[in-house]
Amino acid sequence: SLTALAQHCPTLTTLDLSTCNITDAAVIAFSLNCPTLRRLFLGKCDLITDAGVIALAQNSHELTTLALSGSQKVTDAAMISLAQTCPALTTLGLECCCNITDAAVIAVAQNCPALTTLNVSGIKHITDAAVKALAQNCSSLTTLAVRRCDNISRKALNALARNHSALMLN
Repeated sequence: SLTALAQHCPTLTTLDLSTCNITDAAVIAFSLNCPTLRRLFLGKCDLITDAGVIALAQNSHELTTLALSGSQKVTDAAMISLAQTCPALTTLGLECCCNITDAAVIAVAQNCPALTTLNVSGIKHITDAAVKALAQNCSSLTTLAVRRCDNISRKALNALARNHSALMLN
């Protein structure tokens, strides 16, 4: 089982469980048993909820990369917790996480100054307020994916791009 794997791999730094049918129990086990975990890919893991992400926030302070794309049960509460305890986060994938709003992106922007890559494509609740927070706080941002984010204006994206010459907008 994944819990047994977590218990026997304390030096694990990268784990890709994308599209696996895992639950919060597995995520919690890895967060508790793998203190050096830096890169975690959980895209399209439909059973992951705030409980799993909050466990990462509480135990995986070395985390630099987290992919949660398609995780429909993850909310702002989990992302705010993660942002507050994982300041080294550089890459965050939230594509199609429909319960994420500006509050989560603003928390990430304010607490993760080393952020270089953010994917919020397909999230309808993201607005210019999130883009403004990224512009003000994330000087290292090089990639921002905002496809199908209908509430972000071209004006906000242009302002962000002006202040971030290396930024690639997707």
